[in-house]
Amino acid sequence: MPILSCAGRVNELKKDVYIFKSGELRRKDNSLVFEGEEKRTYIPVEAVERLHVFGKVSMNTDFLEIVSKHKIIINFYNYHGFY
Repeated sequence: MPILSCAGRVNELKKDVYIFKSGELRRKDNSLVFEGEEKRTYIPVEAVERLHVFGKVSMNTDFLEIVSKHKIIINFYNYHGFY
C-alpha cells in the first residue's frame, strides 16, 4: 500500500493528497513533508487543495501555519473511514 497518493482533476493544478500511513507532517521551506517509517516525501504546498489523513499523524505549528496560509483543508478519518 502506498504511503500517500494524489488525485486531481485534469485541468487543475491543485490536488487532493491522501495519507494512509502513520508519521509526521511538517513544513520544510515552502513544502509539506510527510515523514513515515519507510521514507520522507516532499509535497509542494502550491499543489495541494486538500489533505485526507487516515493514519495516526502528528503535526507542528509551522505546518499548521503554512496550511492555513494556503487555505488547505485537512480531513481526518477514523478507522472506519468517518471524518
